Amino acid sequence: MKKLTINNLEKKFTSEKKASVVAVKDMSFSVEDKEFLCILGPSGCGKTTLLRMIAGLEMPTGGKIEWEDAQEVDHRIGFVFQDDALLPWRSTNDNIAFGLELQNVPKEKIRKKVADLVDFMNLKGFESSYPKELSGGMQKRVAIARALVIEPDLLLMDEPFVSLDAQTRNILQRELIRVWKEKHNTILFITHNVDEAVFLADRVLVLTERPTSVKAEVEITLARPRDRTSNEFTKIRKEILSKMDSG
Repeated sequence: MKKLTINNLEKKFTSEKKASVVAVKDMSFSVEDKEFLCILGPSGCGKTTLLRMIAGLEMPTGGKIEWEDAQEVDHRIGFVFQDDALLPWRSTNDNIAFGLELQNVPKEKIRKKVADLVDFMNLKGFESSYPKELSGGMQKRVAIARALVIEPDLLLMDEPFVSLDAQTRNILQRELIRVWKEKHNTILFITHNVDEAVFLADRVLVLTERPTSVKAEVEITLARPRDRTSNEFTKIRKEILSKMDSG
């Protein structure tokens, strides 16, 4: 994937009573190839709407979303939702395979790719399990595998770990860094958790209240794996918090 650029993006919703609500306004930023970008912002400010526009699930009412190589490549986008959105009547294997089935990929190729991802995401032994039989962390692994199976250039993640306990969340954060390093995806990750953003990201964007736009940007150059107790980590965390709290 080449550079993704968001230029003066706007999204306005109009209700049945014709009252307009502007969710996103004058939003501009870029995402570099293979970058891990985290976005922090207040609840309800429009973060999910932003991801949905990038994914093509919502149409902007103004501005542009542009790929540097748009004329050469049809970009594949994977999406990991906050609630996983796993199909309860499908097993682990069948949930992972779903995107490939929609693309009419040959069954043998689907089986091979699913088996590879089951191994990659540490899901062996749970291939035939249904979502209700899996822990929250295992469900999240299935959701990530389902997004990865189409080999996305860009992986969009909407607060994927928010419902998990602290220990499971930390484990999956480390797993996600491994996925990113080995699969070479570009990742755009939404979170409310500053610690999570500092642990994961190459760069953090801080958004304003609704209508949302970019308030501040912090580049993180700490070597990985990152030590959450280090002075450097704490310093960056405080810097981001101060930018979130500033007027």
